[in-house]
Amino acid sequence: MASPVGHTLAALIGYAATVNCWKSKPEYGTLAMYVLAANLPDIDFLPGIFLGDPGRFHHGVTHSIGAAILFGVIVWIVQRIRTQRAVYMAMALSALYGSHLLIDWMTADYRPPFGSPLLWPFSMERYHFPVSIFINIERKAFLSLPTILHNLYAMVIEISLLTPILAGVGYIASRTRFTNPQKIKTEKFSHIPFK
Repeated sequence: MASPVGHTLAALIGYAATVNCWKSKPEYGTLAMYVLAANLPDIDFLPGIFLGDPGRFHHGVTHSIGAAILFGVIVWIVQRIRTQRAVYMAMALSALYGSHLLIDWMTADYRPPFGSPLLWPFSMERYHFPVSIFINIERKAFLSLPTILHNLYAMVIEISLLTPILAGVGYIASRTRFTNPQKIKTEKFSHIPFK
């Protein structure tokens, strides 16, 4: 399991890729939704916290592609009432939910059951990337010095691997001009006289 730092960096990457935040005023509401979506699969910690074992239900069905799709459908239904960007927001937030699965899939997992049921509801078989790119976040003796140092090291690795991706996506986004498709449509045919 990666830290919220890694998942939040994934949200920032998604934000940089989909919102032209380097050329205009940032959309803080959208950014907050992106960060929430990228961290949402870890909501499965809550039942375990109430039972005194935070990891008891972790890496369950909330860590599956089926849950990401279900989340996207819920976002689409809610956003459809509020905005015309419902499909866009549903796809973006569902993809960010999926980024959590991808990062956790590539994170060292030392606590059984290993991996996540990525193909739920079709299969409860657990999957894990054969090579760990990220280091796990240790939860036992959470406030002990060795655990704190281990977790800080894991976060430094997440930052060092994901920040260059964020910078690259941000650079590309800052060099790309996003325009209103409606404006393109009207400008394209402005020379044609309409009767």
